[in-house]
Amino acid sequence: MTKEEALARTREFARLVAPRAVEIEERRRLPDDMVAAILESGLTEALVPERWGGAGLGWDTLIETSAEMGTACGSTAWCFSFFLGHAWLVGQFSEEVQKRIWGPSPRTLLGTSFAPGGKAMPVAGGYRLSGRWSWASGIDHCEWLAVAAIVPPEPPATAPGMMLFALPRRDYRIEDVWRAAGMRGTGSNDVVIEDAAVAQEFAVSFADLLQGTAAGAEPNPGRFWRTPFVCAFPLLLVGPALGIARGAYRFFVDWMKVKTHAYTGFSLGDQTPLQIRIAESAAEIDAAGSVIERALERIESAGIPELRSLPFRARAHRDYVFAVQMLVRAVDRMFAVAGARSLMSANPMQRHWRDLHTVAAHVGVAVDPSYEHFGRLELGLPPNPRNSLF
Repeated sequence: MTKEEALARTREFARLVAPRAVEIEERRRLPDDMVAAILESGLTEALVPERWGGAGLGWDTLIETSAEMGTACGSTAWCFSFFLGHAWLVGQFSEEVQKRIWGPSPRTLLGTSFAPGGKAMPVAGGYRLSGRWSWASGIDHCEWLAVAAIVPPEPPATAPGMMLFALPRRDYRIEDVWRAAGMRGTGSNDVVIEDAAVAQEFAVSFADLLQGTAAGAEPNPGRFWRTPFVCAFPLLLVGPALGIARGAYRFFVDWMKVKTHAYTGFSLGDQTPLQIRIAESAAEIDAAGSVIERALERIESAGIPELRSLPFRARAHRDYVFAVQMLVRAVDRMFAVAGARSLMSANPMQRHWRDLHTVAAHVGVAVDPSYEHFGRLELGLPPNPRNSLF
């Protein structure tokens, strides 16, 4: 499967998803038949290494396909992006984890919860893991889970470290708690783990992920696997955001072509202020796409030492965040003049608006920490130690 083939398959799939967007919101999770169709399409294998039966494609494929899906349904695009993009995370774990997950099938899905929500206690040969973790998008369809937890320091005088742990489905249970203003169909439920044993080889240091130095990536050839966490994970959010904004723009323009003023009967499309807002929003959405594209080009062209450097990571994340903020402004501008009918539950405009704001609220594209980090480095100051993502 080439990138072009993956994009063509996604376009076909998006046309089938669009009429079901309201249904997906009402279900609060992706329908089983839809996930089965995604798996059957082979798209979830796009980023899996060729040595495990995947297509071995890269970040540009993730962005373009998830953006295409986002024009139809933000919730589907979100889960779709995670289903594909989590391949990068699996490839950071040990060879044993990769074998357990991808050995049976390159279509095996992994869910994640990066916000530390439980305890990991070191024991002989590994860890004992207990607690509750939130925000596990699409978890009902996954056979594996990766969660983050703070590990007590050894010796006690040293600072605690964060680790990521991989667990099979039998070691956790899912609690249906997902009721949210946006991304309602993602099924981002809680997972509960009760005293699960996790072997050492099923854990990876978050510090190694931040640096792009996880040992598990070594057998997987290519720049993709050496991408540091802060340059990699936010891309899973950026693609859906780009698609949602494009979907909102297409709907808005088509709607304004036929919409008339309720009291005068005049065409709204004839109004100059509306035309100006369309131009501004179109420019911002295009600009956001260009910023993302340029960031990917820099990842592909940078040497490994540069790719892992603090300034490089700070700029990449700054660009992701700035792109999402441009998308939010573009959609907000249209939503502000769309009128009261845009608030009706059957109107796609309000769903695009809610979904995009939900993406923008994710810590992975939070504005202040990212901009602070970049600004401090530009001024020759050390990173803020309270900013854990960097």
